Amino acid sequence: NVHLILHTTDLCRQLSGVHCICCKSGKDRTSMGVTLEEARHLCDHMSVVGGRKACKTIRRFGGRRSNVLVNTGQTKYAFNGVQRSFLPKCFQPPGGTYGGNIQT
Repeated sequence: NVHLILHTTDLCRQLSGVHCICCKSGKDRTSMGVTLEEARHLCDHMSVVGGRKACKTIRRFGGRRSNVLVNTGQTKYAFNGVQRSFLPKCFQPPGGTYGGNIQT
């Protein structure tokens, strides 16, 4: 349940705690979680409107793409279309930013 993740993240923040987001190599699923949190922070604390668009923009042009490049030699997240379809909407990379033939 994605809402459980979002609510526990909010609770950690309210308690001045921390949470971490990790996957096996720290690039694909981690990038989706980190960029979601960045967009949520912009909306909650910086008066940014349009969190979904902000999240897509961060995923398309942000620093996580550099992390992916260092790990794989390509700037695409290592999801194929089937894997992407099983991710919750808020964790899906934008079109054109992922590819199925990425060596991780």
